Amino acid sequence: MNKNVRKVIASSTAFVMAGSMILSCGCSKKQQLVIYNWGEYIAEDTIAKFEAKYPQYDVVYRTFETNETMYPNLENGYDVIVSHHPFIYKGLKSVDDLGYVSAKLISLIESGISVMSFHTRLDAVSGGVNDRLCELLEIRDAEPLYDEGIPLGRVGTLESALSARELALKVKSVLGSPFVLLSGSKENISRVAVVGGSGKDMIEAARAAGADALISGRLDYHPMTDAFDFNERNITLIEAGHFYTENPVCEVLRRFVVDADLSVECDVYCSNVIKAI
Repeated sequence: MNKNVRKVIASSTAFVMAGSMILSCGCSKKQQLVIYNWGEYIAEDTIAKFEAKYPQYDVVYRTFETNETMYPNLENGYDVIVSHHPFIYKGLKSVDDLGYVSAKLISLIESGISVMSFHTRLDAVSGGVNDRLCELLEIRDAEPLYDEGIPLGRVGTLESALSARELALKVKSVLGSPFVLLSGSKENISRVAVVGGSGKDMIEAARAAGADALISGRLDYHPMTDAFDFNERNITLIEAGHFYTENPVCEVLRRFVVDADLSVECDVYCSNVIKAI
């Protein structure tokens, strides 16, 4: 860990470089929003519309054509990467430049960049991934939803009841998902469970907790098909995308870093490499 940390980047996935957004946390009245993106990836009027709707931001838009041209921009000057998903997800048997992960590990070591990843601990902790989802989706009185004794999800009550379609559209809009998958057709959903990331193993826990619906990042085809029936056990399932249910916690991480030390500059990096076409 670097002893004199001055610049931190928060990311859903550690050090996965692709189309990105960096939010500079300056002290000026207007925040500078620096956007790195694939060339010609957004409409010509997108930035103008954004600045008109959010006048508190000055947008600086930069493009890149390959990951290789992107790396130097992001690596330059950062001391620490704080992420949800771990950089090393599976054990490494060697560290060389032949594999993608080990090559990036070498780059981190050479650059003196530390990585802190929290994963399921950030899912379970109060104020983490699932509490952030409840906050954004306006789910009140949230309680832990347990998986083998670990509170990996939350279950609570909507401010006002919604139909399955209405809830799915709300999830899509709030989380910024390009699309959502919906299984179920209930017209009066009030009790909702959320599980960021993969929640297919918690469908029965959500049902047992009295949830009318379960919102998760990934539920898979067969569980979504099998869960749909027309009896009292019917539960609406909404799959919003693994990345889109976890990425909101980056703002929580950013607040935590800034609150801990106001002298540290903290940016948020969008690490999603999967695009809907």
